[in-house]
Parts: sequence; structure tokens; C-alpha cells
Amino acid sequence: MVPISTGSVLFRGNSALLWCGFRPSSASRTLPGMAIYSPKHLSKPQKQLFRQIVDDFGLEGDSAALTTLRLACEALDRCEEARLLLAKEGLTVETDLGGTKTHPAVAIERDSRLAAVRCLRELSLDGGAGGYESARPPRIGTGRLD
Repeated sequence: MVPISTGSVLFRGNSALLWCGFRPSSASRTLPGMAIYSPKHLSKPQKQLFRQIVDDFGLEGDSAALTTLRLACEALDRCEEARLLLAKEGLTVETDLGGTKTHPAVAIERDSRLAAVRCLRELSLDGGAGGYESARPPRIGTGRLD
């Protein structure tokens, strides 16, 4: 494959894909000099989301964006796994002393959802021209009471 330059990153065939953590799958699209694949380990809905975002927003040459998108899809998969476990086992578990406590999957679901939202916000897919500042959460306040 012919190396293509995108910004300061030089891609050479599948080496860039392996560096980003991507593996070939049936849902692939070949570009001149480089192919982008949906990561194999993702669930079917997340593979579809990955492909749709890559196609709609043209992320083919941006390895940082592809890695961030992969992390978002992984977090969504983890969130769904925790949600299914909670639906099966309930929100609480018994302790050794006979009491109840929150099921550990509650924290996994919450943290995974938060990670996915942060990754997607970091991609700035809304088309805003603010760059880094528009990807940050809104400022809550200074903490002063004046």
C-alpha cells in the first residue's frame, strides 16, 4: 500500500489500523492506501454506530478520532452488559452480614455511560467551530457567593 500523510501522522497500510486497535471485519470500507474497519470485538449495534459515524463525519484519516470513537463504542457495550446484568440480578445484593448493598454493576453502568458521553463529546460531532473549548462541559460556576 502507498503511504498517505494526514497531518503529522503517516499511515502505512494496516500498521496504522493495528496501532489504533482496529482489526479487519466483514464491515469494512477500503480507501486509497488505507482501510478502516469496525473493531471485531464490538457488538453488532456498536459496529453499526462506528461505521455510521466514520462514514457520516469522515473520520478515516484521523487516528485520534478513530481511537476515541472505538473507546466510546466499547464503553456503550460495557454499559449495556451491566444493564442486562442488573435486569437479571437486581439493583442490590446481599452482604456477608445479611444486609443489602448496591450491586457493583450499578457503578459499572454509570461509569461506562459517562465515559461514552465524554468520548462522543470529545469528537465534537455537532459541527461546532469552537474546537477544544466547545468539547468541554459547560462551566458550572466559580463557587463564589457574590
